[in-house]
Amino acid sequence: MHPWFSKGELIGYLELGVEFEDVMQRVHDLLHVDVFVAVEKKFLDRAKWDRAQVRSGRNVSWAEFPSVVVLSRTGPIPDSLTPYLASLGSSHGRRAFDFESRGNVHQTITVPFSDVAGRELGDVITVLDISTAAADARHTIVLVVELCATIGGTLLVLFYMLLGRLQRDVAERTARLAETQLTLAEEQGERHRVERERDLHQERIILLETQGRMAHELAIAKEAAEAASRAKSVFLANMSHELRSPLNTVLGFARSIARQHGISPSARSDLQVIARSAEHLRTLINQVLDLSKIEAGRSTLVQSSFDLHLLLDDVEDMFALSAQDKRLQLVLERGADVPQYVIGDQVRLRQVLINLLSNALKFTSEGTVALRVVRLANATSDWDCRLRFTVSDTGPGIAEDELDTLFGLFVQAKAGRQSKEGTGLGLAISRSFVELMHGRIRIESRVGEGTTVIFEIPLRIGRAAPVIVSEEMLRPLSSLAPGQARYRILVVDDRWAARQVLVRLLIPLGFDLREAGNGREAIEIWESWLPHLILMDQRMPVMGGNEAARLIKSKPRGRDTIIVALTAGAIEDDQDHLLAGDCDDVLRKPYDEAELFELLQKHLGVRYVSGHEGAPAAAAKA
Repeated sequence: MHPWFSKGELIGYLELGVEFEDVMQRVHDLLHVDVFVAVEKKFLDRAKWDRAQVRSGRNVSWAEFPSVVVLSRTGPIPDSLTPYLASLGSSHGRRAFDFESRGNVHQTITVPFSDVAGRELGDVITVLDISTAAADARHTIVLVVELCATIGGTLLVLFYMLLGRLQRDVAERTARLAETQLTLAEEQGERHRVERERDLHQERIILLETQGRMAHELAIAKEAAEAASRAKSVFLANMSHELRSPLNTVLGFARSIARQHGISPSARSDLQVIARSAEHLRTLINQVLDLSKIEAGRSTLVQSSFDLHLLLDDVEDMFALSAQDKRLQLVLERGADVPQYVIGDQVRLRQVLINLLSNALKFTSEGTVALRVVRLANATSDWDCRLRFTVSDTGPGIAEDELDTLFGLFVQAKAGRQSKEGTGLGLAISRSFVELMHGRIRIESRVGEGTTVIFEIPLRIGRAAPVIVSEEMLRPLSSLAPGQARYRILVVDDRWAARQVLVRLLIPLGFDLREAGNGREAIEIWESWLPHLILMDQRMPVMGGNEAARLIKSKPRGRDTIIVALTAGAIEDDQDHLLAGDCDDVLRKPYDEAELFELLQKHLGVRYVSGHEGAPAAAAKA
């Protein structure tokens, strides 16, 4: 069995073994004919051929003929057939002819045989010895001639009868030989078909085994990835809590001390440094957590209607002091056709603008930092408008070979590496947020001429949104307005410092406060004191805040108690989970005072007295 290749592709097998020779031998015994199989050398490999001869114990000469090798033979090759075999390969052989060899007369019929691809590999040659029939014919002719000479033409009829009989005998033998050759060709074709089906079946088995193995490996990889994702989520949740909670304490105490009277200018300046450093740390933590959520595919859009003009003004106010400290000109320009109210993700848009302006101010030592917003005309049917935001600066610029890598994680330009500031995450997160908002972002820069970052996002036209923080909340508060009930608030947190931040914020305003270090203590205090509102941390020993809230809300008197969850979780989905449970609202650490006061006003309906209004009252108490 020899594999047959065409242009490097396996197309079948060539049967050249003992079975083929057995068939030839049976043909010889049955029909008394000699059979030879001639295969062109170009279809055989000489080295493999020699090894096969040794293994089978045969000795078929490779060099016997120029272009072919005679594989099977049931007798010696007649001398008169040798020239015909020597001519094969260079020209097409005759299909039927007679020849004489050593006084014998032979009739030869050749049938080409092919591989499974239909290519002719050589010839099957059958040689029938018709010497006896020819001799009989010659002897008959002599007798006829002699008889004709003596008897005359009366025996000529007998000659033709004998000749016809001889011709019929030869024709019958020739027909039987042709039928045998046809049967041989059919058997060869059937064998090729069976071999093809067997090969296809083996290939199917191998393919199924490969698919099964790949599916198993894919399932293992998927399970490992899911386990890693779960571990990462748990790690993020724990790290977020461990970082945000103390950061909230630092900011809270710094603000509490800053409100006290009689603080020296130097101490107040130190507190401002602490507050700015804490805010910077909060920004870094948020960037790392944002990146982790993006990689985990858990960062989603939160669409709402908001005041775009107010957002731009807030961002400008946020960086005005930094620009003033560096003696830079901060410019905000927006086109007259930029809509005031739009529907989009306000938080993501704000974060992108903060990241880009922060980079521009950080690396610009003189000149201008500008934020420009224009409305484009090519809005799609799914969106009402498309806005282009451009943040440009007159900083040192960025080399052209660095532009393509700046959106990578932890990648900084030369100026950033020299200043040793930042994490290299701002641009990567900004690009992810812009793409999440169905937009695109790019950077243009030249060394010595500054940098321009441009991004475009589609938005829908919105309408006026309700004011989230009232103007009263933005002013320092001194106390509750007179004529109100004295509200009881329970603060639950396992960290003493975190409880003290809330105590120092709320007691001076006139609230009654009590503290608990875990959920079980909170339930005991609630049962005896019945607070109006509970500020409940979620991660605590003994009993967590979520379980404590569930137990309190399960009791008839607990339904009237407002429970606000304090969370430092890394994922916004935590808020939806808490609100879907037994908590009435969520306050995320680190929080601003205005957020806390607004939340109390929302749920308790309290009214405040701002700092300048409460000054006389405070003096009277003193």
